[in-house]
Amino acid sequence: MTNKHLESSKAKQVLAARAKLIAKKKMDVSSTSDAAILVFYVGAEQKYAIPYTAIDKVVSAQKTIVIPGVNPLCSGLLYHNAEIWPVVNLDVLLNCKETETVSNFILLQDRQYHYAFRIGTIIGQVEYDESITLDHLSAGESEQQSSSILGIYQADIALLNIEAIFKLLGTIQIE
Repeated sequence: MTNKHLESSKAKQVLAARAKLIAKKKMDVSSTSDAAILVFYVGAEQKYAIPYTAIDKVVSAQKTIVIPGVNPLCSGLLYHNAEIWPVVNLDVLLNCKETETVSNFILLQDRQYHYAFRIGTIIGQVEYDESITLDHLSAGESEQQSSSILGIYQADIALLNIEAIFKLLGTIQIE
């Protein structure tokens, strides 16, 4: 009888400790409104960012298949994990000075489309506070560039509007 009493009190302690841990984890997750963004260079100088939630995978530089005569926005095809990804030249889309070196590709997809964004050097991960209002672009930017950017974060990081870019890419003739 005493063993059952000890076991049940021990079991209650274990359950209480687990409940505390679960409550703490729930509290930690719900208390933060920050999200992470991946910051990288496009062109020689400008920093851009994409929310991690939109990214499928980041792939280091690989050889792409160049298709002659296509829209300069599509810089070729990337073969990765038995799938073919159209490569979007962000230098052209965002009107940046094109660089010769390509460090990485960011693979993104939605229900209809999947693309590999050609980027330069990855700077790293930055915590993104969604409660901070983004600065807007100046009036001198092109319509294509301004619709592709949600705003400026931390004075020097342009946050890309993935939905607008996908919509734009869906309307452009690649050929």
